Amino acid sequence: MLVRKLLMVDALSPNHLEHTLPTPSDPPKVLWTNKVISVRLKVDPAAPTTFSGGILLFAQDTTWAGQYQWTAFPTDNEWHTYMLDMTGTTSVNPAQIIQFAVQIASAGAPTATDDAGVAPFTPTTVTAYIDTITVQ
Repeated sequence: MLVRKLLMVDALSPNHLEHTLPTPSDPPKVLWTNKVISVRLKVDPAAPTTFSGGILLFAQDTTWAGQYQWTAFPTDNEWHTYMLDMTGTTSVNPAQIIQFAVQIASAGAPTATDDAGVAPFTPTTVTAYIDTITVQ
């Protein structure tokens, strides 16, 4: 299966944005037994090394159990492939997958003992581009 559509998501620190494929009340189930889901993604501009955000891929089955893969943001603005390996998983039933998501996340605001516990900071803004999602 190949899903090809360029998706652009802006992630503004310290918030997170999530793009989730819609799930109806009686969602269809996909068979991802022994499959690897790949996502081609690029972050622009390159995330600074001080930016602690990342990309979370996850799939959930009919019991809402999940298989997750977290990767820190790349520090260049090249295309990278991120993979969620469903082969041999025991955390979900890969024959009953009802949801797949790509979550773009950033760390929270820095904390301090003054100013109501939030230290002043300038948010880091990056744009994440998702080009291709494949299931092999």
